[in-house]
Order: sequence, then structure tokens, then C-alpha cells
Amino acid sequence: MEKITISNELGSIEFSDQLPFRLISIDGNSQGSACEVFKAINQHGQTSGETLYNARMIPCRIAIAGLENGKYSHKALLQNEQQAFKFMQPHLPMQLVYENDIGVYKINVRLEEKPPRKKDVGEVYKYDINFIADNPYWQANEDICFRLGSIVGGFSFPFSFNPTVKFGTWVKTCTIENDTGIETPFTIEMTTVSDYCKITNEKGEFIKVDKPVTDGQKLIIDTYDMTVKLVNADGSFVYANNKVTLDSTYFKLHYGTNVLTLDNGQSTPAIASICYNKLYLGV
Repeated sequence: MEKITISNELGSIEFSDQLPFRLISIDGNSQGSACEVFKAINQHGQTSGETLYNARMIPCRIAIAGLENGKYSHKALLQNEQQAFKFMQPHLPMQLVYENDIGVYKINVRLEEKPPRKKDVGEVYKYDINFIADNPYWQANEDICFRLGSIVGGFSFPFSFNPTVKFGTWVKTCTIENDTGIETPFTIEMTTVSDYCKITNEKGEFIKVDKPVTDGQKLIIDTYDMTVKLVNADGSFVYANNKVTLDSTYFKLHYGTNVLTLDNGQSTPAIASICYNKLYLGV
């Protein structure tokens, strides 16, 4: 089973294994890369440096049919074609969602060009289209979120009062296992009164925003596009990147075990959520 959903600011359209909007094929797996190569004088072979991935090209073949009352219709074909390409215009950014038997994935794309029609049997047009993704990584469609600042119960019946009773514990840290082999950006949303926001990983890397958060406000740090927003209760916001300390690093979730700790400069722990999407080089 394969299907894609293409959406832009005007709406969305789905191509599956059924007409009138049929997905024939898609290649979301192949990906080009470029590796820095160095060669010293009299060196046998070469020394490889960092490998960087190119923008992703996603070739796709689709078919659009005109069906009306169970019969082919040229008028319906033209109407369906017009409807489909409303959501696939090269000047409009799009999101491509791809679903197969093992998962659902998304990627931001643009259309390389509006393709020519290829007449098929009946009132059916076929199209070979190329989507271009400036960022080559597919994202899992499902957000993975961890909650900080909640209370986890620490007792069960029967229990003893000797020497003390521990009723609960504030959760100040979270452990995230990144098993994709790709450094992954994440988002922090802090929703409690704070003197500042500082998120630190187990390596000692941190992001500190030296900006108070008042009641009704929330602070959002996005390590994907390296932005910091202070959002007011009415939804208005200001960027607060200028409040990020100079010794901060917009670190990402490295592969393996990540332990993140949040500090807000208050006697009570910050209430916040940390969310990310798994990344994939091919699907």
C-alpha cells in the first residue's frame, strides 16, 4: 500500500491506488551526497572529510482520470486536472506526506515544474513530476513528546512511614533514545513563570535564553530553524533570539542516549514539553 497527500495553503489532495487520482510510483529513497576529499603531497589514496547531502529530488508518476456516473468523461478529466494542480503549483510551498505499509512520513517540497500531459487509455492523463526538498530528510509524521515539570507518583499501598513518605517527584529531566543515526532537531515549549530558560544535555551543551517568562506567556525554542519565540496569551509573539546567551549552542539530539535537563531559575521546576520527529534519509 502506498499513497501520498499533497497540501499547500489552499488545501490538500490525495493520490492512492484508485482513480481518479492514482499514484503509480514514487522514489523517496535515493539521495545524492557530496563528500569533501583531501589529498596531501605524495599521499597514497585520499582523506575523506564531511559528507553533505544534496537537496532531495523525489520523482513521482501519477494518473488523473475523468469519471462521471461510472463512465469516462473528458469534461470530468479537465476538472480533476485543474483541481489537482491547484495544490501543486511551483510557486507555492507544499508538504508531501507519504504512507506505506510501515509508516507515515512527511517532507517540505516544491514542484520543479508543471509537467506535460501524457494521454493514456480512456479519459486518463499521466504525469511525471519531480518534487524538490531543500532539506533532504523525511520526518516521521508522528510527534514524539516528553513532559517536564509533572509529578510522578512515588508510593503504592501498602507503605510505611519509616523514616519518611515520598509522595511524588518533580520530573526535571528526560531521557530520549535517538536510534535513527541522524542528529535530530527538537522543540522546547515552556509554559510556566521563569526567570530564564536553560536546557542542558548530558555532554554539557546548553541553550540558555536570558528572558523572563510571565504568567500566560510561553517560550518556544526550535533547534530546527534556530529560532526563539515569546508567545503572549493572545497568540501574538516576538522573537527573542537576541536573548540567547553567547555561550549557548543550538545542539540537536545526537544518536544514542540523550539526557536533557531544564532549569528556569525558580524554586519550582519548569513546566515544559520537548518534542521531535524521527528523521529518515530514505523511505
